[in-house]
Amino acid sequence: MVSIVGEELKNWKKSLIISDLNPYDITVINIILENFEALIKAGGTAGAKRIKAFAELVLAKQGKCDSVLSDISALHKNKLEIIINLI
Repeated sequence: MVSIVGEELKNWKKSLIISDLNPYDITVINIILENFEALIKAGGTAGAKRIKAFAELVLAKQGKCDSVLSDISALHKNKLEIIINLI
């Protein structure tokens, strides 16, 4: 199952038209991919904990945007398992 989700993420990334993404899009995608586990651990919607954690990650970028998407194949196995549990 982990490999299926990993393949789906790779396929999704391949389906993106990178030239259509602006640096803000790329940065948001990278923040989610690179911090997925931390965002899940932040909690649910009560008290907006997850969005507050996301906002902190955005602020930590200090206004710097990414120009390249993160390598999805570099996701750790436990991050893929978290994605599976959400599906």
